[in-house]
Amino acid sequence: LNLAIQNDVLVVTDNIAKYYAVNLKTGEIIWKKSNIVPFNSDIKIKDDIFYVVDYKNILRAISIKDGSELWKLKTEESLIKSNTKLSVVVDNENVYFNNSIGDITAVNIKTGQLLWQLPTQNNSTNKNAFQLSSSKLVINDDLILFSTNKNEFYSIDKKIGLINWKNKIVSILRPVVIGKFIVTISSKGYLYLIDKTSGNIIRINDLYKEYDLKKRIKIFPTGFIVAKNKIYLANDDGKLIIVELNTGIILDIIKISDDKIAQPHVYENNLFLIKNGSIIRFN
Repeated sequence: LNLAIQNDVLVVTDNIAKYYAVNLKTGEIIWKKSNIVPFNSDIKIKDDIFYVVDYKNILRAISIKDGSELWKLKTEESLIKSNTKLSVVVDNENVYFNNSIGDITAVNIKTGQLLWQLPTQNNSTNKNAFQLSSSKLVINDDLILFSTNKNEFYSIDKKIGLINWKNKIVSILRPVVIGKFIVTISSKGYLYLIDKTSGNIIRINDLYKEYDLKKRIKIFPTGFIVAKNKIYLANDDGKLIIVELNTGIILDIIKISDDKIAQPHVYENNLFLIKNGSIIRFN
């Protein structure tokens, strides 16, 4: 299930091609409809419209009020289904999304008109769709930022769709922008601090240095957040690593579970983690 909330309405899409709206106060279904194929992206809401991409790499704009489709934009389709969830972001004028073969596309938010499209992968369509994984897209000022498991970190000009710079970092975690800097963590547990304008790497810290070599090659980060000058990194071995942002020094490693824990979330000065269907709250 993919979820998004606007006021008292919960919008849901699923992997069996259903999408519906639920009244958050009563739990009643407001409307329910079907798509031709399942959905494969997160949901982004702007005003009374939500935007979502399906397995045919079609971006759809759908009314929250009644579930009617307002417009759609089709991009190149792959024969093999993607293994990664696609990402959609919006600003006041446009919708931006990636598809399963690595294209980044900008679309007018009102008309659905294609503005620009940037291919980022040179491999064959089917092979690329099966192997490619990407982070969520991030909009910051006039930039679109994201990274892939193909050793690529991109900064793209969101107005014209050209690459500002590209760096060699393997990561599928959503990057975080803090002022003039970008923070990301690679799939091998290295913390990168990057200059947002030039793309130069300012600092690299090994966050898995406490693990021995045999163990660390089996561990992967699942997500991180930055809060109160600290980085909270969740991992698939059930541990939460707390890092000082300014120095990259590891402050603490907390065992949360024997299995994978999801990306942390912060709400009202509390840190929330999900493990095996349970929610854990930290002060």
